[in-house]
Amino acid sequence: GAGISESVDETLVVPMPFLRAEFATVGGPLGSLSAVGEVGYLEISDLGGTEGAFFDVEAILEYSPAMLPFAHAFIGYRYVDLDGSGDSGGDAFTVDVQLQGWTIGGGIRF
Repeated sequence: GAGISESVDETLVVPMPFLRAEFATVGGPLGSLSAVGEVGYLEISDLGGTEGAFFDVEAILEYSPAMLPFAHAFIGYRYVDLDGSGDSGGDAFTVDVQLQGWTIGGGIRF
């Protein structure tokens, strides 16, 4: 069946506080392995006609090779929950989104 949809394009920059913890760094001749956890939460009430909550949690295993200590690779799991409602251009909107899944990546620190 045909559905009804509408798109709202608004940009709102709001800093989100979070906590980050690193656990049990294990080092050896091949490099180091650590577990990292991050949790962030933000609740907004009546900011530009918008209110809602954003929750973000992530758990990561991170590996840094001994020969390249400035590089790292990681694998982890992330869960994001966004709930909100408000008005944009005279139209009311509601958002209820949950995203979750595995993440994999790498980077360079300098």
